[in-house]
Amino acid sequence: MISIIVPVYNRLEEILRCLASIQAQSYYNYEIILLDDNSSEAIDSLKDKVTLYKRNERNYGPAYSRNLGVLYSKGDVLLFLDSDSELMPHALESIEKLLKSNPSIGCVGGCGPLAFEGDDTAYIKGKYYNRLGKNQSVQYGAKDFETQEYIECDHFESACLAVRKDVFMEVGGFDPYWFYMGEDREFCLKVRQLGYCNVISWKTRAIHHEKDLGTKQTEASKTFFLRRFFEVSLKLHGVFGGLLWLWGNRKSLDKTFFQNLLANTASLRHVLSRRQKSFINETTLQEYRRSKDENRKF
Repeated sequence: MISIIVPVYNRLEEILRCLASIQAQSYYNYEIILLDDNSSEAIDSLKDKVTLYKRNERNYGPAYSRNLGVLYSKGDVLLFLDSDSELMPHALESIEKLLKSNPSIGCVGGCGPLAFEGDDTAYIKGKYYNRLGKNQSVQYGAKDFETQEYIECDHFESACLAVRKDVFMEVGGFDPYWFYMGEDREFCLKVRQLGYCNVISWKTRAIHHEKDLGTKQTEASKTFFLRRFFEVSLKLHGVFGGLLWLWGNRKSLDKTFFQNLLANTASLRHVLSRRQKSFINETTLQEYRRSKDENRKF
């Protein structure tokens, strides 16, 4: 069985489209777990359209919600979708086939924006990474998969990411420190560290109907993203890895970045303290909830 886990914060119309794309699949052995992250919109009106609906007492973020969904899940395969994702036909069938036929695959999926014409993805993205912080996002179209079923990459977005449950538990779940940005990157890279490969496939793709792309281009956002990338490297590889990342990206870093970094040194120490921590158990989730309620770090 595939357990489809979808965290949602508002976006009622978006989640309706996401659910419709699941129900239109040719594969029926699945459950849908919908995690309402304390929305102000009437997400609870969708209870009858899903297997399980849970509402958070406050806004805890997508990483926490995904981990909580896993605790409720019954499937041996987990598929994480964003509320603004739309699965393409036969994706579930292809996900199960790939994960069951090749035990070396850790994560499979892939997503990209809607094409200017038609109702398909323009491309899907595979991302590549090294400890010097050199990151590259490559766009792959249908022709790139004519002679190969999948393409290996270092990481890709959790807007459409499937993983076997045993691998997910081995990784330790998504770190809720990454309330926004970074959780899928770190998760995939930890999967790689465990010896599995991450792959994207045209058959497992989803359209990611992102509406906030413009906000991601502001200077403040770019500084925030660079800090996130640095923090992920720091957590994965320790202080030496963090220094390597700074050296490898020195041409992209300006005064604002370092000012931001100095203002958040406590956060950097906090990131380092989480290196071996698992986030996929009820005790840890309770601890996270208490930290949010008390406005303290988890």
